[in-house]
Amino acid sequence: MATERERIDILADFISTTSHELRTPLSVINTSLYMLMRSDDEVKRQQKADQISNQVTYLNNMINQLHEAVRLDRIHELELIPLSFESSIKAFLDHYLTQNPHVNIVSHIALDVPLILGDRVYIDTILTHLVNNAVHFSDEGNRIELNVTLEGGMVALRVKDYGIGIAPQHLSQIFNPFYKVNPARTQGENGVGVGLTIVKRLMQLHHGRVEVESKLGEGAVFTVYFPIAPLA
Repeated sequence: MATERERIDILADFISTTSHELRTPLSVINTSLYMLMRSDDEVKRQQKADQISNQVTYLNNMINQLHEAVRLDRIHELELIPLSFESSIKAFLDHYLTQNPHVNIVSHIALDVPLILGDRVYIDTILTHLVNNAVHFSDEGNRIELNVTLEGGMVALRVKDYGIGIAPQHLSQIFNPFYKVNPARTQGENGVGVGLTIVKRLMQLHHGRVEVESKLGEGAVFTVYFPIAPLA
């Protein structure tokens, strides 16, 4: 009975949070459509059209990430294979920086890093969410650092930014879906709010973990730990 009540509470909380997240973009779309239909000023009409387009993009991203989060929650095991983390990161950076040339990323990979057990596609997903999160909470042009080391029998990747940082009371909750460190920030600035939830689940499926350290005004460091591939 307790388990069923807990499931109902989680579902109710999820529906409440999701409904709230949907209302804001839908309200913007509704208001923008109203102004668009009643304005003869082409500049203002274009501004409202752009606002609608941005909110539709946000909603599409939210739906895609929610679908991914639910799908991952139903997966119990991944087919993990030995991978070079160095190759995975280099491939990620080549693609990411082509799409986002304004982002300043510096990477360093230690020489003694062994192969990890991982899924290449999902490692790319993890990197994308962590880097996007760092970019969202940093001023444009600020450096983002990726450092890979061997630590405690696992391969550790640290993604460090020099942005606004996270207050201590938020650190234990930022992996929850839609949790907003600063609810006053807009969707465009704050992202969809599901990316870190996906990262946490993917690290569980990799038999690893994700940790965060931060101080207000000093940026944040997200560290993911991957198991080492056994020697052949």
